[in-house]
Order: sequence, then C-alpha cells, then structure tokens
Amino acid sequence: MRMDDLDAEALALGLTQYLPLDIVNSLKEQCVTGESFMVLDAETLKMCGFPLGHIMKIMKVVSQIKDGIITFQAASQEMSTAQKSLEDGGDNSEDSTKEDDILSEFLDEEYLKTLPLYLKTNMCGRVERWKDLIRLNLPHGHRPDLSVPDKYWKDRSTSQTLRNKGNSEESKQRTQTISQSSSRKRKPSMSSDDEETHESEDEEGSDSDSDGETRGGEAAKEKVIWYAAPALLKTKEELQALSPSLPQYEIETVLEDDENSKQRTKHLVPYLKEGKLLGSKERKRVFRKLGLFLCFKAVDNPNKATATMREGLAKSIVVTYPQYQKSIEVEGTTPWSHIWNKKGGHLANIIKRIQTNLPDSERAKKGKVVKKKKAKVPTCNVNIQELNLLLPATNRLEIFDGMKKTYPLRCAARAKSISITDMLKEYEHFKHFNGELIALEYSMMHPNSKDMCPELSKFVPKIIVKWTATQGARTEFPDDNMKACLILACKLPHTINGRSSVPKESEIVVTVKPGVNLENFVVERRQSQRKAVQPYLLALRGQVTCEILKYYLVLDDNVVDLGRIPFLRCIDWLFKSYVVFNVKYPETWAQFFRFLQTCFYKVYFDHRRDIPPSSIELFNKLKSL
Repeated sequence: MRMDDLDAEALALGLTQYLPLDIVNSLKEQCVTGESFMVLDAETLKMCGFPLGHIMKIMKVVSQIKDGIITFQAASQEMSTAQKSLEDGGDNSEDSTKEDDILSEFLDEEYLKTLPLYLKTNMCGRVERWKDLIRLNLPHGHRPDLSVPDKYWKDRSTSQTLRNKGNSEESKQRTQTISQSSSRKRKPSMSSDDEETHESEDEEGSDSDSDGETRGGEAAKEKVIWYAAPALLKTKEELQALSPSLPQYEIETVLEDDENSKQRTKHLVPYLKEGKLLGSKERKRVFRKLGLFLCFKAVDNPNKATATMREGLAKSIVVTYPQYQKSIEVEGTTPWSHIWNKKGGHLANIIKRIQTNLPDSERAKKGKVVKKKKAKVPTCNVNIQELNLLLPATNRLEIFDGMKKTYPLRCAARAKSISITDMLKEYEHFKHFNGELIALEYSMMHPNSKDMCPELSKFVPKIIVKWTATQGARTEFPDDNMKACLILACKLPHTINGRSSVPKESEIVVTVKPGVNLENFVVERRQSQRKAVQPYLLALRGQVTCEILKYYLVLDDNVVDLGRIPFLRCIDWLFKSYVVFNVKYPETWAQFFRFLQTCFYKVYFDHRRDIPPSSIELFNKLKSL
C-alpha cells in the first residue's frame, strides 16, 4: 500500500506489526500520516520528545520504505474488508458473530448491525488491550474507547449517494456530491434558488454543532458554514448611538462588489442579513476583504489607516450585522472592541499582516517607548515570621486575618515576578487549609469575579454529546468534566511558535496510585522535564477501582492537599493558582484558560483587557447547543 494514501488512523493500524503499541499511539497522537512518516528524521522526533530507543526503532521502519511503498498485511486485509463492507452497506452479520458477542457488553445490538466487520475487528482489539491493562494492574479507563471515526460515516454516506445514481450520470456528477445530496432535502415551499441543507462543519474540523448551506447560482458550488447567533445585548439603533464621532463605512456595498476582488463574498451577504454567524473560513474571507478595502481603497497607503478608522470599520460591521457584537459585556470596552483591538482582533491581525508585507522603506516607524513610573513600596505592621509560626489547627482566624493585612506586600512581590517557591517560603500558610487561602487571595485580587463551576457544568453534558468526536479529545481520565475540558481546549487555537500542538492531559492532571511518595514523585517529574512545569493537579486513584480518591495541587516542589472535591472545582483551584502566583498558563492549554478567564470568570487583566475573538466564537457555539 502506498504511504501517501494512509491517514493517521490507517498508518497506526499498519505500524502495529513493526512498532510497540506505545510508540504507535504516540505517533497517532501527533497526527502523523503516511506522507509525513516517510520524511521523519531523528532531529524532528527528538524535538517532539521521543526517547532515543523509540527514535531508533522508528527510523529503522522508515529506512525500509522504498519508492513510497510498504506492505502492511493486516492493514491491507482490513482495508479490503472495509471497502467490501462499504459497498455492501455495512452488512456483515454472518461473519461477525464472534465480534458481536464481545462488543455486545459495551454497545447496543442495533448499533452493532450498522458497523462493518473491519471496524468491529478493530474494536475487539481495543477491548482486548483494555482487558490486558486491567489484568496487569496498569492505568486504564473505566471502559474501552470504542468511538468510530467521522471519516467512516462520511465515506459511507458518499458511497451510498453515488450508488443510488445512474451509471451514466455518476461520472459527470461525482464532484457535486454535496449539492446533489442537498436536493434530496428540498423543502416543498422553497424554490430551486432558495433550497438549503444543513450539514456538519467538516471544512473547519468541528462537529455537528454548525449548519452548512448551499444555495442557487454561484453559492451552489460552495458549502457555506454558519451557526445561530445568541441573544443580542444591543439593538442596531443602540449600537449606532454609541461613539457617534467614528467614521462610517458601507459594509454591504464592499462585500457585494466581487468584480475587482479575489475575495468572493457576495453570496455570503444573504446569510449575514438573516442574522447568522459565519463559520471560521467564511468569516476570515469577509474580514480580509474589509481589511483590504480599508488599507487600499479608503486610504492610498496602509500606514494611513489610523486607529480611529479601524475602530470605525469595526463599528460599521457590528451596526450592519449586530450578530457580530460582543456577546459578553466588558466594562470599559465597546461592543466591537474584540474586532479591532491590537490583542488578537480580526481586523488588527489582517491589517498588521498587510503592513508587515510592505517594503521596508514604506513601513511606519515605531514611536518612543514610555518608561513606567516606579510604584511605592507598601508597608505592613504584621510580623510575617510570627504569622508563619501560628498553627493552622488552632489559629485559623488569626492566620486568615494576617494574610488579608499582608496582601499589599504580596501584590508588590508579584509585580517583581517573584517565583512560586519564594512566595511559599515567605507565606507558608498557602500550603494549608486545602487551598482556601489561594481562593481568598484570588477574591482579593478580583472581587467581582464570577464562579465558573456552576456555569460550565450546565454545558458539560451537551459538549460530551455534540462534540465527543473532536480530533485529539481522547482521555483515559474517568471523569466527563475532564473530557469536556479537553474538547473545549481542542476547539480553540493551540499553536506554539507557529506549530500546531494538541493539548496534553498531563499538563494539568497526572494520575498516581496509593503508596507513591508524592514529594519524591513531584521532584523527579520536575527534574525530568526540559522546561518549566506550571502548577498542575495530582489525582490519587484507587488501588482496585478507577475512582479518584483525592486531589492535590502541585506548586513547584510543593504539594497542597485539596481533599475529595469535584474535578471542576479542582480546575477552578488550578486556574486561581495561576493568577495568585502570577505564572503563565500551560502552553497547550493557554487558550482554554483564557476562555474560562474571560467568558466564565469575567476577569480581564490590565494588559489584555478584552475577550479573544476565538473565545467569543466558541462561547457563542456553546450557547447555541
């Protein structure tokens, strides 16, 4: 089989003959396809964190590939079985009695009848591996992962559509599968120019939370992704009345003019008029066209597009299409600030790229950097050494009162970027009271902060049902709240230095068994990492069952006992520790915690006092579930 034809799933299936299962799973987690596997080298694998022994085994397999061809006996056999079952509509009832008996313990019988034999065989292998983990007393999930890739349902739907059409029409219309399938869903009251269909948001990599439409004429050639907008905070008239001095632009006129532009947006205007939010691909096209208009038509040079003009364009977008206003009110900001602000706004990013691509001679010169004034050093009449000597069991009130009085001193220390270890040496009581002092410190820093847990818990069941097949959102942790958090993190952008990186479960929670020396475990784990380790959670798992007995919060080499509390409350404690000790969010989870911070806690830091557009987009999708 040619390596070019293998996706990550098929490659992993074939590599099981040549590599150990843990190496195969690591490659699969990195979404390595057959094409990228052929060009792997030792340096790339080392950068991705593979051990030397794994690198040698992988490179040995890579060296056996000749002319892009390698023979996977088991994979080829299963692929041929897959093709046969796809053509037969997935009916392999005579050959899959054994597999049905094994899987009936976990899956419904009616659902099993819809699956082809090759998928059942693959699932049985997963069940066997899961049982081996239980038998060897190794970490395992509370049930095996028996999810079916979205690609199977998509391929099956496509093959059935083609099989239902005549042979004479099949070759001509093979490239128009989407528009033809939409004709079967035509509503009787709609004309051919207005027919519409709702499909999943495949082009964006998301799931069935969004709708896709195709309309007559030019739009029929392209699927348009959209989703319903949440309730609007302000009407068009109220938006128009805000900041009347800003310049105004005819947004619809710009979008409907496709004659002299590569960005075709005329067919998107009807969706915008109906109050729909466009998918990521379509929205980027619309904002790119408006950014080009401002830089090259509203002015003769991109450097002349002032901040007032950018804000005026953002306001015009929101006034023309109110569904794009900010869905969360932030004090001191406008309903359109997330579109044009310099900290990640859609228009700001587009205009910045336009200006960056200008010749050096035409770029604008930077102004002088204003130096910050030094703040006065606060004072306090509480003796910190005496405060640390108080016993937590008998002096709770005195300790809490002393921590409140010494709060200004810690604010000054945070401004100097004091480390977590130094902060805990200075104020040892942070390690006591099951994290309550951390929560107290956070409440003093942000007295108007909301409670995230009850709000997010409402969405968890919907997230699990609607988005469970999100790419990269697989976890062995026995808690649906963890899976929901991982799904949300995968839905948000997670690039590091220009490279895509899937959120890692181990960056926020690590599972250990009873009997492990936690202090030694934490120190060894920190020393083994090549980079700084941000605060994370330790989950103490039962010796026999998968149930979590207790949680701990790890702060550098210090372990704080949180007790037996819900997992969402642990995430709440973890977030507050990042804020209290003034440390960055974990790299692959940074956008997730920014999402929680701005959309659920309603906390906005001085240097980034707004909501990222990606967070608003995901929050709107959550509310539309």
